[in-house]
Amino acid sequence: MSFDNSKPTPANQPPEPSNFLRQIIDHDLSKGTYLNRIDQAGKPLPAVITRFPPEPNGYLHIGHAKSICLNFGLANDYNGLATGGRCHMRLDDTNPTKEEVEYVDSILDAVRWLGLTGIMQITIICTTRAIILRAYISSQQY
Repeated sequence: MSFDNSKPTPANQPPEPSNFLRQIIDHDLSKGTYLNRIDQAGKPLPAVITRFPPEPNGYLHIGHAKSICLNFGLANDYNGLATGGRCHMRLDDTNPTKEEVEYVDSILDAVRWLGLTGIMQITIICTTRAIILRAYISSQQY
């Protein structure tokens, strides 16, 4: 695997970190692909929006941690731009018989513990009313 580091770097400095996702985002930003978008309320949307979609039917594992770091990290890195960055955490329930309020709270606590709540927008897609209400109340702490 090779990276296209078109910017020359001095011998005493390592090259800027990059990966194919950053290259795609940088390309889209340079072309203005996702600029000047608005939401349904007419508010401007960030140019970089990522997504972390855990299911509230168990505790997070190492794969989730990798996804959190990737998706929240990219949104956070691009949040400093004028166009901003955001990560949508979509609590999507595909197995309603195993969903628990405990798991929703655990997911929200993990993201809060990592300090990544400033760029987060929570979307709740669950079938159990108690889970929806508890997740909504928990999300208000951010």
